[in-house]
Amino acid sequence: MDKQFFKVSGCMQRIKNVLNLKKPSQVMIAVTVTFAVVLGVGFAVNRANKASNSVIFEDCYLYAGTASPDEEISDSPRTLDNAIIWYLKEKEADKYLKGQYFASSYRILDTILSPERVTVFTHILCEWISLDGETVFGGAGLTSITFRVGSNGFEYEDSTYYPKPDALDIPQKAKDAIANPVYFAEMRAEADKDINDFLESLPPSSINLETAVTQAVLEANKSGYNPGDFSTESHTTLTIAEGAETVTVYLMVLYENYGFSDGGFSEMGGSHMPVAITFDKRTNSGLTMTEYWTPRDGAYYIPSIKEKFPPEAYEDALDTQKYIYAHKMSCYEQAIEYGDVDMDSQIASLIETICLSPAQASNPEVYIEAHSIDFRELVYYGRYTLDYCFNLFEKGGQTGLEGQIMANACRDIMTILGETIVEGNFDTGQEWYDAQRAYREEQKVCLREIHNAIK
Repeated sequence: MDKQFFKVSGCMQRIKNVLNLKKPSQVMIAVTVTFAVVLGVGFAVNRANKASNSVIFEDCYLYAGTASPDEEISDSPRTLDNAIIWYLKEKEADKYLKGQYFASSYRILDTILSPERVTVFTHILCEWISLDGETVFGGAGLTSITFRVGSNGFEYEDSTYYPKPDALDIPQKAKDAIANPVYFAEMRAEADKDINDFLESLPPSSINLETAVTQAVLEANKSGYNPGDFSTESHTTLTIAEGAETVTVYLMVLYENYGFSDGGFSEMGGSHMPVAITFDKRTNSGLTMTEYWTPRDGAYYIPSIKEKFPPEAYEDALDTQKYIYAHKMSCYEQAIEYGDVDMDSQIASLIETICLSPAQASNPEVYIEAHSIDFRELVYYGRYTLDYCFNLFEKGGQTGLEGQIMANACRDIMTILGETIVEGNFDTGQEWYDAQRAYREEQKVCLREIHNAIK
């Protein structure tokens, strides 16, 4: 087989309907009068201090920033710190698959000033997390953010995400900084600490609500589908409306039944849809479900969701594809653990099938397209596929088609999980893995140094 040039960007095409990728956005806002004094003070603070204070907003967003918890972040923040936090909340958070809470950390690497605007080159880490502290989705990278500066404060104008920090318009200072892995390692350490501190501060009722949701989903669906050997669910909370006596959780829910045979498992039935669950908080036994709402069928589907869901959750409630990969991975993982499935044999069989045809092709994407269902299964297996492939890559020699198929699957899974992927052009899957491994080792060294310094 001819050597096929191997590009990291291939995974984006396969999951572009599932994930909202970083893209430049533009919103033009007219402002006058210059705010030079505020700019000077703002930059001095940002360059001298790390953005390491947790800020918890009423809508359950969590940031690693420096704004006061009591200060509302308006559309025209009065300080540069608040302007960046506004950007993280309003522009970055919705680009990713949602969890219960959002965490972000940033570094200002360089700035460009003009009489009426400021452009900030930032290294940003954003993550959605679940109540158990697991990352649901997120990303990191170099982004330039431009604000107009006037009598009203800092007003967002536009932003640019740089997949590769070598563009001509990036200042050399920012290029040098982004090449230093300590920046990302520090943000990783800060975000982890803020997430852990925040989760530990949650009242028990918050975690009880998650348990109540899981129990409600399983109970409401147990008689609606073909029975299997094991039932499970995965969900994403879109928003919560709480009153004095009740609490309603608006979610995207995947419910599935699985059957086990011949050493593997298969789907027996299930659904993936927006759901609203209302609980009574007054009962002695804790939260008691009083309503399990699902959308109406046919032409009434969209109108019923619009009528039921709060405005801030309506669009997410319609986008089932945004959550399906992460939900499938979660349900598959639960099924695998329940059935004690030998995943190595299952994954090896899928890779072998994908590589069988079309035999005359040299492009791995052709094999993936020809076996899209098998490849999708590899991705659904999530971390099991990563473990299997990484073990083979560690042994070396994965320079053929199998190595390219494995690398494609690993990159898709890592993208969905919000893990950083080394970018570049690679001739083989082994080359990609070796570069990825070197990057991860570099990050580990930086994190160890940071944690030792904190101690």
